[in-house]
Amino acid sequence: MLNRKIEIISQESHSCIISVDENSIQIKYYRNHVNFEHIDEIQIVFKNIDDVFTGKKTFSDVCKLISGKNLLAVLDVMYAENTITLFEEKYNEAIAVSYVSFEDFFNSFFSFSYTRQYKNFQFVAYLKERSIAIASRINVKDRYRSIAKNDDFEVKYISTTGNVASFFINGESFEICLSGKPHMRDCNIVLDIIVGLKTALDNKNRTEIMSIVEQVGNIATLRIMQICYPQLAVDYFISVAEDRVNRRQCVYPNLLLKNFFNPGPYRGEARTFYFMILQELEKRIPYWNDLLISQNRQEVYSDKQTWKVFFKADSNTLHWRTFTFMGSETLQNEFRKFLRELSMLNHAEPDIHTIESRFNDVIICIDAFYNALDVYLESIYALTKTDVQLLISYFFQSTNYECATITRAVYSLRLFYNYITGEKSESQRSAFHKVYLPKALPNPTKPVSNEARNAIIKNFHNLPEVVQIGIKIACCTGIRSGSFAELMTHSLIHREEQYYLRVFLRKTYKYRIKNGLPTYIDYSISKEFGKEIECFILNTQELRNKLDKPYLLVYQPSYRRKETALRPLVLSGEALNDGMAKILSMEQVYDADGIPERTSLRNFRAEMGRLLFAEGKNAQEVSEYLGNSPMVAQTHYDNYLPIDDAKMYDTLWQETIEKGIASCSKPKIVPHPVMYGTCVSQKECSGKDCRKCPSLIQCKGGDANDIRSSPTAK
Repeated sequence: MLNRKIEIISQESHSCIISVDENSIQIKYYRNHVNFEHIDEIQIVFKNIDDVFTGKKTFSDVCKLISGKNLLAVLDVMYAENTITLFEEKYNEAIAVSYVSFEDFFNSFFSFSYTRQYKNFQFVAYLKERSIAIASRINVKDRYRSIAKNDDFEVKYISTTGNVASFFINGESFEICLSGKPHMRDCNIVLDIIVGLKTALDNKNRTEIMSIVEQVGNIATLRIMQICYPQLAVDYFISVAEDRVNRRQCVYPNLLLKNFFNPGPYRGEARTFYFMILQELEKRIPYWNDLLISQNRQEVYSDKQTWKVFFKADSNTLHWRTFTFMGSETLQNEFRKFLRELSMLNHAEPDIHTIESRFNDVIICIDAFYNALDVYLESIYALTKTDVQLLISYFFQSTNYECATITRAVYSLRLFYNYITGEKSESQRSAFHKVYLPKALPNPTKPVSNEARNAIIKNFHNLPEVVQIGIKIACCTGIRSGSFAELMTHSLIHREEQYYLRVFLRKTYKYRIKNGLPTYIDYSISKEFGKEIECFILNTQELRNKLDKPYLLVYQPSYRRKETALRPLVLSGEALNDGMAKILSMEQVYDADGIPERTSLRNFRAEMGRLLFAEGKNAQEVSEYLGNSPMVAQTHYDNYLPIDDAKMYDTLWQETIEKGIASCSKPKIVPHPVMYGTCVSQKECSGKDCRKCPSLIQCKGGDANDIRSSPTAK
């Protein structure tokens, strides 16, 4: 290493003057990665510059340490002759292959862009003069190699406009942006790229394809594919998608292509070809989705630490779940066996719901053993009664799990233990012998809050039409999520002047068939709402024709392009919940704990049950309306006490009727307190239940278009 004599002569806020071998150089502090206040770091800079001229490094390496302007300042004072010699040598080599301007070569040589202010450095001004002289010796006609060809392709250079070079490839127009790559004017280089692209596509060499994209740009690469190898290119991207499927990954055509061409082409023939590839991928999505589902059996029978299983929530929307096993290898194998055989019981294919429910329950137990209780289970056979009692104690004392969650988790663990060991819980050898859990208290679903309801009403007409109709259906029927996705066009029934919505009771249909009960409920809806659904069915029939069933609530998401080959979606309960969640988030609706509130079909169903009980319906009547048992109806929905109604009606009375009475000049009738505020009726009162009073002032009727309307039970 050459040690130079370096001194710091003066320092200012933005610059300093250093002396190197008794040569003064002004250095700016801006955009440096070394500290020019430390002589050792300055020595490193000069060591790197010395290495450039010995061929060990390039100016690109130096520019990682100091700014381009500081580099030129150093070169001008210390290395002017060396720099001129090296520049001329490299420029002669480059221009012998293809014409390149001084500015473009300066960029590639020094690794930063040329600006006019750099002419203030004497050696830079000289370099420009020398480059012009060198270039002038070359015949203009020979600056560009106008034609290059092989057995398959002929590349012909046409012209350059601005920084865009135009060519013909086998008579098809083709352009390349020359920004940062002036050498691409050369037809031979273009031909080499065409040949190299075919090799990369044949060999499915993603690295080489990405290298070509980086070399010539997104648009140019797509255009070469379109002109030279259209089918080969399509086949390649299909193979990329199939590779994802083989690795148990979903295919999203648009994202797949963006991994190669981002941003996508915004104009011209390349854009047309881009969307042609996209459409070919989209056409195959149903097949790939079915393939992922069909491989669930193979996945479940594997010994992978993580299972990934796929399923459809409706006709064409693919979902998946991942299950990551933990614990010892023996315990994992036992758990996999348990889930595998349980999910295949009475099923040709694995039942995803069974796997998910049992896995989630058991895994929180295993996690507690390993990470909280320091109980290492080599095998489920090693589980003891003490372990189980310790686990239950931990759940109740140290976690926030609901009692129902704890009971379900311990029950699933017991099922796992019994299945693998063959022991019965009654056996004294069993880890669950005489293990008791407290009964879970009723945990009724909360109705839709007033804040959530108001936020939805406020933004209702800004929602997509399909979501609006979905919310109205939920308000009219209290429909479950499983039944919601099963709504068909024939679910709407029109008899004379009356409209009905027939809801299939998916959750309880087996029980109802067994007990001779109908598997559906017909809900009466308003004439206006019935006509609205009819109009929606008519306007979306084209989408519905692309599906295997006449689903009612079909739509194409707004983010999809108009010409997409992807099948339409069916509005699910989950999608409806997400739409309402966006509204609540936008309106900043929070629950009592300050957590962003969410509402769902379950909350609408609870609201429906509450309103029915508030109207005076009994448990039997409510259960008939909602399609569940009287016990479920009573425990889940009759949680809106008479005192709540009393308070609500008392407020309404004070704000309306009492104000009117107070302003009247006639003698007042002395009011007497009752359930709903005060009463001025002269009729004999038979009791305190105002809901049955003939003098009760109340609103009649209702409109399904108003989500605030009270339901009327059949």
